[in-house]
Parts: sequence; structure tokens; C-alpha cells
Amino acid sequence: MRGFSVVADEVRKLGVNTEINARNISDNLNVVIKGIQEAQVISNEVSVSYNDILEDVDVFADSVSEITQGLEELSPSSKPLQMKLKVHQKISQKTQAALLNHLPELTGFPMRL
Repeated sequence: MRGFSVVADEVRKLGVNTEINARNISDNLNVVIKGIQEAQVISNEVSVSYNDILEDVDVFADSVSEITQGLEELSPSSKPLQMKLKVHQKISQKTQAALLNHLPELTGFPMRL
């Protein structure tokens, strides 16, 4: 009878340990799930921010183009200013291209056109 009591006691201890381990695993999974959800929210915010930046770069590039066209119509004496504006236009186009190229890797989402 003593042997059965020892086995029963060991089975009870295993049951308690299993319950504790199951609770710990559940708690850890909940922490991981919460972290993933927070990362997804942040990723979505970054994606929105990058899209806003791309739109602003588009507006800026369009403005520079309009200014450049207006200066070209004004006179040849505005050549230095025209050249500087063209440089700014190229910079804004490169910035836009760089943002478009890096948006998927930074956000994990495909780029939006």
C-alpha cells in the first residue's frame, strides 16, 4: 500500500507542476501576443506617416515645378534661381523615390501608389 501512496503523491506533484507550467506558458503567450499587436499598431502608424510624407513631397515637387515654369517664362536673368529650383526639384524627386523604395521594408507593408 505504501508504494501506491508514493506514486499517487508523485502524480499529484506532477499535476501541480503541469498546472503551474501551463499558467506560465499562457502568461508568456499573452505577453507575446500583446507585443505583436503593439508592433502592428506602430507599423500601421509608420505606414500612414510615410504616406503623408510622400504626399507632402509630391506637393512640394509640384510647387517647385510651377515656380520653375513661371521663372522660365519671366526672363533669362532668372537663370541662377531656375537652376537652384531645378536642384531642389531633383532632390525632392530623389527623396520621394527613396521613400518609395524603403517603405515596404520599414513598414512590412507593400507600397501604396
